[in-house]
Amino acid sequence: MNGALSTLRRLGYTTYLINLQVPRQAALVLDHLAVDFIEVTMLVAMKPVYIHLNYPDAAPILLTSGRTIELEEKGAIKRIYLTNSAEPNGYVLLTLGGPEKFRTTVPGMVQIAGYENELQLLTQIKDALYGELQFAATGNDLSTVLAQCTTPLPAGASYVSGFFNVDRYGKIVATIYADQPGTLWIEETSSSSGEVIDADEMIPYTAGEKRGILVEVVAPYARVRYVNGDADQSEFRLIVRGRVI
Repeated sequence: MNGALSTLRRLGYTTYLINLQVPRQAALVLDHLAVDFIEVTMLVAMKPVYIHLNYPDAAPILLTSGRTIELEEKGAIKRIYLTNSAEPNGYVLLTLGGPEKFRTTVPGMVQIAGYENELQLLTQIKDALYGELQFAATGNDLSTVLAQCTTPLPAGASYVSGFFNVDRYGKIVATIYADQPGTLWIEETSSSSGEVIDADEMIPYTAGEKRGILVEVVAPYARVRYVNGDADQSEFRLIVRGRVI
């Protein structure tokens, strides 16, 4: 038996589980690869997830469960970049390798975290639609957290969030508290890679102020940038959300 096992060929593939709780904008997630196929074995997400091959500015490829990306050139995929919104329970499981090609039976659909069967999914969708109607009536649908920082900054240091998608919101809202003065920038762009900032808003902050910020959405992507003043912070809280108006 042991002799038979020792003659088995080891197949050239591996799997990677990538957590989607952190928002990314063409962020490097896998490096030093040499593979020629990628299979999306499982995707648990409620918002689109995109992959970029080898370069962060490569054309984004939409991921769906069961999708396989294959290249004829062996080992040509060296790096993988990911673009995704924050998903509290989201993840993507990738199978990578070559030259063996895998064909699994996972359904070609996005699996949504917390939904165990189709009946429950239909019930949740119905409840969500009722919720959207209620939000439309009140005009105050706050999103989950899009960006946040609660780590005090040294003198002159900056916090820069990743870019997040705001195309379904009318406002970008934020709460901020710090024991030292500084400056908050809310930057918006039409580029999914964030290479060019199309609009920005500078908001001076006074030490000790419990401040609420509200800025119009004028582009589909945004990020926040906070620059601390001349003294070390001992307390800092910045939380950013989207708001449907």
